[in-house]
Amino acid sequence: MYIGTSPFFFFRMFNIVIKPIIRIILITVDIIAVVTALVYLFVPGIDITVHILSFIMFGTLFWEILLILLKLFSLKDKTLKRAVLILLIITVFFIPFMLMDYIISISPIFDFLMTVDNLSRPVYFLIISIFSIIFTFVYFNRPGYRKNNELTVYFLDKFKITPREKEIIELVLKGDNNKTIGEKLFISPKTVENHITSIYQKMAVNSRVQLAQMIFNNSEK
Repeated sequence: MYIGTSPFFFFRMFNIVIKPIIRIILITVDIIAVVTALVYLFVPGIDITVHILSFIMFGTLFWEILLILLKLFSLKDKTLKRAVLILLIITVFFIPFMLMDYIISISPIFDFLMTVDNLSRPVYFLIISIFSIIFTFVYFNRPGYRKNNELTVYFLDKFKITPREKEIIELVLKGDNNKTIGEKLFISPKTVENHITSIYQKMAVNSRVQLAQMIFNNSEK
């Protein structure tokens, strides 16, 4: 299940468009993994199934690590970025042990270690599952950034938004430009620009579009 869902999950999380050829490859790998797992379960003794499943699993994990390293800092949500970083640390920590388990399982010279054979894999996936459940519960049950067309206290506290910045954000969300905002708040366009730059830095965004997307995507209905 992890092999089949994790690539699509990470593509979605990092806003990467999946090209048709990549989608075909991923689906093909999923089918191979499912068929191989069924053969492994119902037709014991076919050693190649272990190698195929291990190859697909390690390939998925190394791909996951590479993608996170390349795209981690593109995440604007600090909570999500922190969770992905924890996932990366857990995965990097367990990979040597899983590789050791694989070597033990295929080499007769390590027969004396068979009692701990494949122990790291279930432990790793158990930890990942527990972490995912906790993160999902916390992440999707947190207050929204906007409710009833008003910025929430949670949002203001989270990003340390000042009362003046709050006024400017609300006008930005309405589509007003710097000149219009300045006229409404009786400040100069340059002052508005300085406030917006401060808001961008606090929220780790680079444009009005990103600012609006972050707020609207985290709004309560």
